Amino acid sequence: MFQLQAPKPFAVAYQANGDGASSFRSEQGDASGNVRGSYGYRDAQGLYRMVEYSAGQGGFQAAVKTNEPGVDGKENPADVIHECPTGPSRNPRQIHQDVFRHGWTR
Repeated sequence: MFQLQAPKPFAVAYQANGDGASSFRSEQGDASGNVRGSYGYRDAQGLYRMVEYSAGQGGFQAAVKTNEPGVDGKENPADVIHECPTGPSRNPRQIHQDVFRHGWTR
């Protein structure tokens, strides 16, 4: 019979760069079962998506930052916040480093 085990702390991450594009993902969990992480990419044309998320007793929450065509930020379904800046974009790699340096804030 299947038996649930207590959550164990973990942390995983990767970062890849090449051909003018980059991507990353990182996630960490604690002994209470709370999980938070982020992932993102930037392509050679400058399009990017950065997602910061958390899951725990309060449910799943995500914040999406992107300049992808067709995403205007007017809809925020399922406790997801879309931010679609119109000015110069930050490098997702720098945002990723900031998240781990200062913690994730919404």
